[in-house]
Amino acid sequence: MPEITKTERILNLVSLLLAARCPVPWRDIRVQVAGYQEDDDSTDPESLRRRFERDKRELVQLGIVLEYVQDDLAEGYRIVRSRSWMAPLDLDAKERALLGAVARSVRSDRDSPFVRHIQSALLKIGFDFPVDSDVWDPVPFSSATSEIHDEEMARNLATLGQAINRRKHVSFLYQSISATEPSQRKVAPHGLFYRDAFWYLVGHDPNHEEIRTYRIDRIQNRPHWRGDAERADFEISPEFTIDRYAKRPPWSFQGETDIQEVTARVRFDATHFWRVCESGMAREVHPDSQTAGEGIAIYHVTNPAAFLRYILAFGTHARILDPPSLILELKELLRKSLERLSTAEQEASGT
Repeated sequence: MPEITKTERILNLVSLLLAARCPVPWRDIRVQVAGYQEDDDSTDPESLRRRFERDKRELVQLGIVLEYVQDDLAEGYRIVRSRSWMAPLDLDAKERALLGAVARSVRSDRDSPFVRHIQSALLKIGFDFPVDSDVWDPVPFSSATSEIHDEEMARNLATLGQAINRRKHVSFLYQSISATEPSQRKVAPHGLFYRDAFWYLVGHDPNHEEIRTYRIDRIQNRPHWRGDAERADFEISPEFTIDRYAKRPPWSFQGETDIQEVTARVRFDATHFWRVCESGMAREVHPDSQTAGEGIAIYHVTNPAAFLRYILAFGTHARILDPPSLILELKELLRKSLERLSTAEQEASGT
């Protein structure tokens, strides 16, 4: 086996902890992270543990803080995200004006090899704080993409970003996952976030009198807003935070479907219930007083398809108790999956 460098070993450790949904004990780190195994007679368990402690100290110097958690539900190491990432940017008017000049310069030089990277950075910075329209024009990626759907996404993001900054109602044609035809929507846009390879818009829907989430690639035309750019159509509540929506599980998104919310009860066995408790994705968790380690989790579901994909990932370790409608949907999903598998096997065998 080739020797694992210290840099590679530390990157492997960070990757494992970031991907984990619960704290990772040392015994699992030793098995899963290359560089902590006993690779020769000179590497005893104590030496490996000291190596791990040195790596932890180095991570702290790099700004990544690890903590050890031990309670009734879990034990192991995790990254303290609140203490490990950069603080929010706070740019003054002169700094924003300088960035605006950079943005205009980049857009004027279409052949620059750095144009895509600079515009990507400017877009991310631009959504961190409100910027005057005469200083900042958040046009992302449009001069550096070769595929038309990327250019459309860039234009839509730019229009939505302007509408958010100017507090203007925005209208667009939206294809809901539950509808056969797209429908016209009018939204008071509050914010944008990027998650799992998709951009989302969060905004207040006056027809439903609630804040909903819209996946931007399902917008069928270019969003547009009208009226005086200097006069706001609405105000955003000071209690609104984009993180509240960006961190919600996909099965609780409003706007993706018009299906009424249902309450799902799921029983998890002892190997996974503590992980569910630690993840914080369930609305409620109730340990089983009769069977040690097992328990029931309560979820509020508005997107059944997304929720069923989540449950199926647990395999036989999870069982939906109710509602009956969700159990029927799960059975139908499994039936269709088996049919597709059977068809594929028949095609492969030539029968």
